[in-house]
Amino acid sequence: MKGKSLEVIDLISELPLATLAELEEHSPTVFLDLLSGHWDVTVKILHRFAAIVRYCDDRIMDLSTLRAEKRICAELLRLAKPDAKNPGGWLIYPMWTQKEIAGRVGSTRETVGRVLVQLADLEIVRRQSKALFVLDQHLVRCCTRPLRCSPFRICRS
Repeated sequence: MKGKSLEVIDLISELPLATLAELEEHSPTVFLDLLSGHWDVTVKILHRFAAIVRYCDDRIMDLSTLRAEKRICAELLRLAKPDAKNPGGWLIYPMWTQKEIAGRVGSTRETVGRVLVQLADLEIVRRQSKALFVLDQHLVRCCTRPLRCSPFRICRS
């Protein structure tokens, strides 16, 4: 059993959370033994759970305090990753559909479309094929602030 536990420890550090849940579901005894006998694995799992709780807390706060337009801007920031071809630039690739973004932020597809058009008109983002380039991350971040400025009004702070 010890050899099997060590194999599980090697695998568990790289497993996605869904697989961890499946492991617990199919053999709770092995999972609990693993946690109680190997604190390094337990700490890694606790760190993953804490990250999930922080992420959910941010999402709940956004949903309860921000208007739809600001939630959409916040979601675009979450989705954007550094653009390897353009240092300092940000990119969403592949760009999610308007319906998918609307579902994530609790809004409608039409509102997401309107916000994307407004951001593009202000040259804050640019849609190109299956990608969305975030041209000015500061202005998108400004649009997510609850009271400092309204979406799409140029923020100077």
